[in-house]
Amino acid sequence: MGRLAADLFGIWKILGPAPALRWLVAITQNWRQIAKDRNLQPADQAMGPGPFLVRRRGTRTPFRVTGDAAFSGIREMYVRDCYLQRGALSMADGDVVLDLGANMGNFTNLALAHGNRVRVVAVEPNGLLEERFWHRFP
Repeated sequence: MGRLAADLFGIWKILGPAPALRWLVAITQNWRQIAKDRNLQPADQAMGPGPFLVRRRGTRTPFRVTGDAAFSGIREMYVRDCYLQRGALSMADGDVVLDLGANMGNFTNLALAHGNRVRVVAVEPNGLLEERFWHRFP
């Protein structure tokens, strides 16, 4: 229950109260499948593709996350902080960031939110994901 509560409060902090409460409702509505699967993906999927406006401490600019599995990505990258690990990896305005395996651009979003002068070189070899990426970053 500790991780669930931490995720809920993290979502509240990053996305605001309305998405956090919607996610809590999605958990209650999908509880049987969540228990069977032993993960929160059914609730995440019930949140839909977004867009979700992310306001993350340490970034200068809020940014939108959209697409399949958007909510799961938000929990992993921005709530649980698995990429920056509470400052183990840092970015400053003016840095150049290399995003290898850019997927749909969630890490690219995070990097770009660190300042107007941040530049990202994003590489994604999967054609389908690359198409989605460029749809988000025209």
